[in-house]
Amino acid sequence: MKTSTIRVKRLRKIECYRAIKELEERGFECIKPITSYSVIKKDYKYKNDARYDGKYFFDGYNEIKGFYAIMRKID
Repeated sequence: MKTSTIRVKRLRKIECYRAIKELEERGFECIKPITSYSVIKKDYKYKNDARYDGKYFFDGYNEIKGFYAIMRKID
């Protein structure tokens, strides 16, 4: 018996929800519900840092960057 686990990451909550519904039709089950994740400015010390993509450069507070859920399929 093989277990596949994937993480669904989307920028908007509705997009994450749609992706989960699509995967549930393919036999996956949700083991962690939709959760937001955030980014802190200290992770982005310099604007030329490789992790800075032009959209997410914050001013010191936690900012929601997106949503994720963890899906599992048992074969």
